[in-house]
Amino acid sequence: GVMRLRRDLGQNSTLGGVLTTREDGDDHSRLAGADLRLYHSRLYFVELQAVQSWTDSAGSTRSDPFLSVTWDRTGRQWGFNYGVNAVGEGFNAAAGFVNRTGVIDAHIFNRLSFYGDQDDLIQTWGGFSRIQRIWDYRDPAGAIEGGESLYPSATLRGGWRLSGAINRDFFTYQPEFYQGFSVELPGDTVAFTLPGRENNQWNGSFGLTTPTWRAVTANVAVSWGKTPIFVEAAPGSMLGLTGTVELRPTAGLRATAQLARLTLQRSRDDSRFSRETIPRLKLEYQLSRAIFFRLVGQYTARERSPLVDRSGNPILIGGVKDEGSTTNELRMDWLFSYRPIPGTLVYLGYGSTMEESRQFRFSDLERSVDGFFAKVSYVFRM
Repeated sequence: GVMRLRRDLGQNSTLGGVLTTREDGDDHSRLAGADLRLYHSRLYFVELQAVQSWTDSAGSTRSDPFLSVTWDRTGRQWGFNYGVNAVGEGFNAAAGFVNRTGVIDAHIFNRLSFYGDQDDLIQTWGGFSRIQRIWDYRDPAGAIEGGESLYPSATLRGGWRLSGAINRDFFTYQPEFYQGFSVELPGDTVAFTLPGRENNQWNGSFGLTTPTWRAVTANVAVSWGKTPIFVEAAPGSMLGLTGTVELRPTAGLRATAQLARLTLQRSRDDSRFSRETIPRLKLEYQLSRAIFFRLVGQYTARERSPLVDRSGNPILIGGVKDEGSTTNELRMDWLFSYRPIPGTLVYLGYGSTMEESRQFRFSDLERSVDGFFAKVSYVFRM
């Protein structure tokens, strides 16, 4: 159950409240919160939010808050977003989504935008800057993560767009994630030693996007630099490539093809830690004003080498030596939509996941998951 109330304050500001509950037998997750959004000086707003959750699951209870404050300026040439979020470790939004708990996150985003004349080669240019720090909610004495970034961008005459990023980050390995880890030495097994903070993790990216032509749009981006290999608590490097092509051959047909590839290397000896390749195809067809079809296919090929420590010794988890992993998975999702008038609709969908032992063979696929989806809505007019 979800209930939301909101009241206007003046012309733009609002005051709101929310109540949610998710009940599953004797287990439950309940949440109550309030929020205030105040606009001032035409370009600015302040947003305050306070939420508390209560969760009872498998006989264990926990309760923690989510607190947030944001100050934002939306101007043509200069804008910013400054904010602090504090999420308790026991906070649980079962009727929503909060991807990380137990942290305090503060950020400073600034944007500068400049505009050329109509006939200039560079039509717009500028960028964002980021300063971010993350602390442990239980012990906020020192930041455990953070960094600084610059995101330059420019739009050229004709609609071509250039974008990039330069980042310097730091990370601290959290002890709770390495419980049960040990290291196998010749003739002995010793405890896993957690190293200190990884500093000066420099990395960057560059992207190019075409103009939005009638029949096609495309973009490509490459990223590279230092990154921690968290599961080994060791320094590494990454090289990523992504590309997207969107085709619109007719008014009712659209096809989007994407490819993402990411490789992680160990800094210790430049050996490969992992590699993943993910091609994705989405087809959409608007047969008529009321009838719509969609097909999404995605193949995920991942391989990871056995875990080793910084000296190359095998890592054991729960006393068992890690042997690496391989995933070759094909996912297909179909959707039929019939919507003759707003409010009246029929959705019918089917999705399946299939796996195989070798990448991109498509010869020994075995179905592992099936799912059906249906939704019917009808508006009664009195």
